[in-house]
Amino acid sequence: MSIIKGVLEEEYERLKRMELAYSSRINELPKGSIQIKTIKGRKYAYLVRREGNRVVSQYLNTNENQMDLLRKQIEQRKKFQKEIRQIHEDFKVIKRAIRL
Repeated sequence: MSIIKGVLEEEYERLKRMELAYSSRINELPKGSIQIKTIKGRKYAYLVRREGNRVVSQYLNTNENQMDLLRKQIEQRKKFQKEIRQIHEDFKVIKRAIRL
C-alpha cells in the first residue's frame, strides 16, 4: 500500500505544480469576451469583462489579425480555467485516497 500512497503523493505534487503554472498563465491572458456592436450602421469591436459588480466595455481599435489573436488568447484562458477545475476535482480524489 505504501507504493500506491507514494505514487498518489507524487501525483498530488505534480497537480499542484500544474495548477500554479496554469494560474500564472491565466493572469497573463486577457479576461472577458469580444462583442461586436453596430452603431449608426458601423461595426465596432469591444472587449467586455466584469470588474466586481460592473460590466466594463473596452473599445478595440484593432485589425482582423489582432482580433483573431485576442480570440485565441481568450479561448486559451477558458481552457486553462477548465483544466484548473479538473485539477481541483483530482485533488479531492487524491486527498480521499491518501487521507490528507
